Amino acid sequence: MKIACPYFNALIEIHEGVPFALIIENQPLFRQFAEDIHSQLMGGEGDTVFSISNTPVAMSKYVDLLESFAPFDINSKTMLSGISAAIEKVAVDEKHYIDTSRLIAETEKYISELGFSLPVTIECRKLNIGTAASVAVADDFENVIEKIISYMSLILDLGGKKLFITLNMRSYFSDNEIELFIGEIKRKQLYVLMLENCARRKITGSDQLIIDSDLCEF
Repeated sequence: MKIACPYFNALIEIHEGVPFALIIENQPLFRQFAEDIHSQLMGGEGDTVFSISNTPVAMSKYVDLLESFAPFDINSKTMLSGISAAIEKVAVDEKHYIDTSRLIAETEKYISELGFSLPVTIECRKLNIGTAASVAVADDFENVIEKIISYMSLILDLGGKKLFITLNMRSYFSDNEIELFIGEIKRKQLYVLMLENCARRKITGSDQLIIDSDLCEF
């Protein structure tokens, strides 16, 4: 995976299992790059080009941005949408189709009966297993790093994003915790870009580019 941006000269190449730390110490450039990423994730325009196998692809389809770590909520909108879609797919397979159809019919009938006391006629529309049940991932992880890695792995298993971008993650975790994080990235063979606004000790097992306050790249 590669990221090319006209705001700086270097080409960012992210390898499987090797996180890339992009450190931008120039505040206006950091803000400009972060805003560009945000815009594209929302489906808007942007100057940064993200490519897979040298083919440009839409960030909104392939990139997930993690920017809240205190606390880190594993049940993000992306996660819950993926789980609901997976459950709905299983619900209509050959094994579960009859039970699902019966359950939906009974639920529609029950809701209609509940609506008899209202001064209007109630109709059930687009009822399915995903809308009938509120699901979430149980938050029973030993530590936050395990939770973050589990989130990334689940998103991939659900057929979701391919590249994960963390925003200023090192401001929230010790070097030992980041070493654990990098080790898990290697073990799970994940694609991760760590976007930071301040240089810290380089952790073994990661690639790195620093753009300092004077826009020098090294």
